[in-house]
Amino acid sequence: MKKLIVIPLALVLALLLLIGALAGCGGDAELPEPGTMVAFETTDLDGNPVSSEALFAESKVTVINLWATWCPPCKNELPELAAMAEEFEAQGCRLVGVCYDATDPETVAEAQSLLAEVGADYLNLVAPENVDSILSTPGVPTTFFVDKDGKMLVEPVLGAYPDDYRESLAQALELVG
Repeated sequence: MKKLIVIPLALVLALLLLIGALAGCGGDAELPEPGTMVAFETTDLDGNPVSSEALFAESKVTVINLWATWCPPCKNELPELAAMAEEFEAQGCRLVGVCYDATDPETVAEAQSLLAEVGADYLNLVAPENVDSILSTPGVPTTFFVDKDGKMLVEPVLGAYPDDYRESLAQALELVG
């Protein structure tokens, strides 16, 4: 009788762990509220300087996907994000990746390799030094939606949920008119 209870319980626990692993990799920080301003200076993965002010001014809405090379859900969604980048551009928006852990040459090279493997040629940045205060999140991936001035328009999406990205972008586009 104990075996009959233990096996289903173990399966339920394994399923819960799998769901958690697929949704995102995280910690305990809180997500910023809509209306929070985002401003930073950093470089892209090739070392070219990037200013958020100039970056955001180019599009109606900039979709920022914060990800990490050590995060399985982040890596798993890269192919879909590559396709979404083109979809977003057709709407006058831009997808930008921010690699949370690209703090050394080896990790930058790993990020470049992961992106190249899936044909993700949208802009990816090295996380700014103060990324935790700029793009506060309890985990990665987290996706933010900002206007031309760098103001967060809607709630960020925590976890790898591409359909939610599309819904949030539609809401953000309604807000900017």
